[in-house]
Amino acid sequence: MTSAANLNEVDPQNFKSVGMLFRYLEISSYYQSMDNLLRAKFSFPGVNFRYNIMPTGAIPSSSKPLSMSEKDIQKSLDLGVKDAEGAINLESNLDDMIHYYSLKLTGNKQIKGHTWGSFIEAKK
Repeated sequence: MTSAANLNEVDPQNFKSVGMLFRYLEISSYYQSMDNLLRAKFSFPGVNFRYNIMPTGAIPSSSKPLSMSEKDIQKSLDLGVKDAEGAINLESNLDDMIHYYSLKLTGNKQIKGHTWGSFIEAKK
């Protein structure tokens, strides 16, 4: 995935137009990623989706395609390797992610204040 498992809470009071745009893009990317996971899960019911790899940090990017520095590319690769290793060692699975997302999507009051990490801890 290119979005994290959790949307950070922000105080938007001082956001101007560009800040609101970036927040909208962050939220949109999150929900699109989660919807894609759901579609994959329901489209292929016989498949065991063992790992869901998502970034734990900011992925370097550039406003101009293919103009990232070698350092930024290496940082992205290192983050991907770290996150993949973390996903393999994590005690959660895609069903946990879908459960978390469905609670968030429906506005379930029990999920309020939970992050992805605290949700997994609470499920244990």
